[in-house]
Amino acid sequence: MILHASAVQFLGKGVLLLGDSSSGKSDLCLKLIEQGAYLIADDVVSLRVEKEGVFLSPLDKNKGLLEVRGLGIYALPFKEDIPLYHVFCLEEKYERLPTPEVYEIEGFSFPKIKLNPFEQSVLIKIKYALEKKPLPFDALL
Repeated sequence: MILHASAVQFLGKGVLLLGDSSSGKSDLCLKLIEQGAYLIADDVVSLRVEKEGVFLSPLDKNKGLLEVRGLGIYALPFKEDIPLYHVFCLEEKYERLPTPEVYEIEGFSFPKIKLNPFEQSVLIKIKYALEKKPLPFDALL
């Protein structure tokens, strides 16, 4: 399966970034790479489904290539065959306290979170999503 998306391995976990063209996928990859992530694929991601899970890889034509808007295309170290852990949908506006959502791929479910990739706190939010669990909404009442 091939998706119009980008992917990185961050904090040892496969992260899929979904969004329209010019939604900030490549820019967010760049920010994550500067925080220790490894590029899997930019703009087009290959997904392989096996009984153990869903695995992320680049296509042959984009292995290790990242578009840095305004500068050009750069060759970077990359990873492949990384298990998918989390899906982030890049949108300018999203709910303040959203109901948890999942992204389904051929019988596998992954946490799906909407984020604005241009917010200053986006890297912190991704780290929280991968490492911490929020309180249940009823605990706040």
